[in-house]
Amino acid sequence: MSRSLHIARRATADVEEIFNWLAVRAVSGAVSWYFAFDRAADKVREKPEQFALAPESQKLGRDLRQALFKTLAGGAIASSFSSTKKRSPSFG
Repeated sequence: MSRSLHIARRATADVEEIFNWLAVRAVSGAVSWYFAFDRAADKVREKPEQFALAPESQKLGRDLRQALFKTLAGGAIASSFSSTKKRSPSFG
């Protein structure tokens, strides 16, 4: 069962900024990065609890998880999200 996913305004702005920065250097790299981000978001939608707790989770005192994803070029990227039963996972 797929869940809805809320991407915070700050995360959306970060995604746009990263995409634009990459696009200036290589459009294909920007597109590859965006598709990798989108695939990671799909995985979070499907089963957010499958991801490990983020290192900062304990310090924040809440369930903050981390989705790792790679671009086609192999670069590893981490994105943190929180999930509750009452709300959609938030990704960013």
